[in-house]
Amino acid sequence: LKSDSRIWDRPIKNSSNLVRYSIEATQYSQCHVYYFVYLFFYRCTCGNCARMALKRENICCREIPQVFHKQVSYTISCMTDHPGLEPVCLNIYSLQNAMNVYRADHGRCRHLSYRWFVNWCWGFLGHVIPSCVVLRIRREFPDAAGQYVGFRPPLD
Repeated sequence: LKSDSRIWDRPIKNSSNLVRYSIEATQYSQCHVYYFVYLFFYRCTCGNCARMALKRENICCREIPQVFHKQVSYTISCMTDHPGLEPVCLNIYSLQNAMNVYRADHGRCRHLSYRWFVNWCWGFLGHVIPSCVVLRIRREFPDAAGQYVGFRPPLD
């Protein structure tokens, strides 16, 4: 953030200006603090997210309107608690049926689970999945080597 000269360089003429100056300076300082926290600390409001490898993946399910909209009709704090997540994105039989393959490995199921979640929330692909949902899908369909690839935007 750039320095705001109207706050820091303005002369203080009387006590009312001093109070206003103090309030504005405090708000400006808080803005810097919030910006610092946003850049260096991940904000999770659902309680189930973790820091992800890619910066764009550090997003909570409660910060995405399309995902949060799915939570509104239920009294849940996280998308991983949604009753529809398991049958749509985590049920191995549903995923195998969707792939029309009966002997799918976990990698394919994990990838398809990501796709189904995005399709369920947005109706089309190309969106970042909340950290908590990614972690839940990875727990359900783990990679044997523990190697995961982050979000890749669609090719144009």
